[in-house]
Amino acid sequence: MGTVISPVREYSPEALLPLSYLQECWYAAYTCANHEKRVAEELTVREMQHFLPLYRSARRWRDRRVELELPLFPGYVFVRLALRDPFLNVGRRVRITGGPFAGLEGILKRKKSGLRVVVSLELIQRSVAVDVDAADVRPAAA
Repeated sequence: MGTVISPVREYSPEALLPLSYLQECWYAAYTCANHEKRVAEELTVREMQHFLPLYRSARRWRDRRVELELPLFPGYVFVRLALRDPFLNVGRRVRITGGPFAGLEGILKRKKSGLRVVVSLELIQRSVAVDVDAADVRPAAA
């Protein structure tokens, strides 16, 4: 009998994840006290779907009366995402969202002491490793 050789398949990290990691769901994200609005602003900048329910409350101080918008659930912001999206693992394809390389995609090569991404510049047919801030990197669209 002859040996049957099966074709080699290339697996992506997403193929190994459970289906629940690929579906978008709502999660309650815990924040530092009184930072809910700032977290919501940062999620807006990162184009992540979120929800921060607020209510109006009138407060009286010594010299004036102030109407404040306070979070309905202090310390929490609700975020909709797939669990695979928060993970930036070495070897993952990422998109740079800020700085001089904004809009380029590359491969994440290092996470210690800052992120290093290898970006291919097709115009000059070269690849270059750039150090970027973690806030300026997000997973590339699949």
